[in-house]
Amino acid sequence: MQFAYKPGNTIQGKLSYIDQDKAIDFVPVKEIHRPGRHGPSAAIIIARTLQVEFLVNSGCLLYVWGYMPKENWQQTDSLLLLKEARPGMVFVSGVAGEVVAGSAYGTDLDSASPFYYRGSGHLLIGELEKADVLVEFATNTVIGLKDGRLCCVVLRPIIS
Repeated sequence: MQFAYKPGNTIQGKLSYIDQDKAIDFVPVKEIHRPGRHGPSAAIIIARTLQVEFLVNSGCLLYVWGYMPKENWQQTDSLLLLKEARPGMVFVSGVAGEVVAGSAYGTDLDSASPFYYRGSGHLLIGELEKADVLVEFATNTVIGLKDGRLCCVVLRPIIS
């Protein structure tokens, strides 16, 4: 699975952690960016229990959502020092076989433990230090890439 970055605007919306549901959710400002969870035009990439939805026809990443209980997060009071993320779009390609709407595709991050930095409010899945480019493709949603491969996802959700 390969990822490509294209400079541009991020998808605007609100990224939240909903305590009662133990889940991450993203609500876009424009409904056009939300074809529906596993809708007729979307598929997902999985990083642990976090799901990254993307459009089947273009491979464009849209937003994240999914069950992610805080009890499974490693936590620290420190700040996450995040290099500046570039605003833009991220496209996935090289998925084995034809991409089918409603399907889920695993990643190398399936075994990575979520790490929460209380000081800055960032939730990290994967290895940030390996990223050679950080792209904010949706509000408070950053993907880290190294040579076109996914190495981390960094979120800064509003906790409610």
